[in-house]
Amino acid sequence: MKNPVLKDVSLIRKVPTEKARVKVIASCLTVVLLITSSDLAQSAALDSQSAASPAETQRTAKIRTAVQKMGTGGHVRVTLREPSSEVKGFISAIRDDGFDVTKEKAGEVVAIPYSNVEKLRGPGMSRGTKIAIGVTVVVLATVGIIVAVIVTHFKGPNVKI
Repeated sequence: MKNPVLKDVSLIRKVPTEKARVKVIASCLTVVLLITSSDLAQSAALDSQSAASPAETQRTAKIRTAVQKMGTGGHVRVTLREPSSEVKGFISAIRDDGFDVTKEKAGEVVAIPYSNVEKLRGPGMSRGTKIAIGVTVVVLATVGIIVAVIVTHFKGPNVKI
């Protein structure tokens, strides 16, 4: 009796060619790369949402230090990022994530996170204003001295002032 399995060619498994094996391996690698890249993209998106840039972290630390230096009760003018507005008042509370400003006129308390501060100004004039006043005083004094020298030097019988 002959073996019926050997006679049926369809039951014999075909050995894949080299080209077919390369296609299967390439398909598997493509699937693995797609899964890995999507996981990396998701983790990068989460990292960018949760962690601020080093410059932003440095900026908020600088603002936190300035607020702590002013202390509670210090007069302050804060320009906010969102919404783009300005709050004037005094610092009523300082927290780890922000500070509270009590408005001068309305008396309402506004909670401000450090990350939302665009600009922070304390009482008095800014450094730029002080420099501008100093330069103006020096220029006016110099012009006054020059005019006085010219008047005294050229003062004579024919010059009328």
